[in-house]
Amino acid sequence: MMNCLLVTDIFGDGPWLQQVRETIEPYAQITCVSPYSSKQAFDHEQQAYQAYCQDCGHENYLYKVRAALQQLSTYTLALGFSAGASALWRALSDYSGDHVQHFIGFYPGQIRNALALNTQISTTLVFPSHESHFDLVPVKSALRKKDKVEVLDSAWLHGFMNPCSEGFHVYGQKMGLEIIEQKLMLMRESLMRAQEGGDIPAVQA
Repeated sequence: MMNCLLVTDIFGDGPWLQQVRETIEPYAQITCVSPYSSKQAFDHEQQAYQAYCQDCGHENYLYKVRAALQQLSTYTLALGFSAGASALWRALSDYSGDHVQHFIGFYPGQIRNALALNTQISTTLVFPSHESHFDLVPVKSALRKKDKVEVLDSAWLHGFMNPCSEGFHVYGQKMGLEIIEQKLMLMRESLMRAQEGGDIPAVQA
């Protein structure tokens, strides 16, 4: 069976992932990476941000994601949200394994500080309509020039996939879940062909 390496946002692993998990589970087993050692239930976004800064932070999260990548042993979709998506972008830039077939990253705001990096992994990055703390236009422009990277725009705010986020939007979540399921379906078809032909092709963006 396929695997999905699911790297969460600052809210960590919790009930907000229910719809995401339900979308993935018919296609793949889930390996979840969170900033925290246990499931969390935050009252609001600021509380989650404070916990993330105190308990993990960007560099420690990067270390966790790199460690998880090294443990992979099967055909994998890497899926990240916000801080998790940015950590995956950084970790995959020097990933030397052959298990990750595609990477989907939703609103990876910190990617703006890692635009010098490149990837050999087929990648789909989904951005919000705008970011309140920086200009997205030059970030998306730089990413669109990179090989293997597909940049998608959306009409919603940062956090639109997470019901706990102030930016959540039900139609944004629906769109995001459709993107995830579409890639999983393509991966399953590729894996079936690979098993028949003795080859393991990568999923294209």
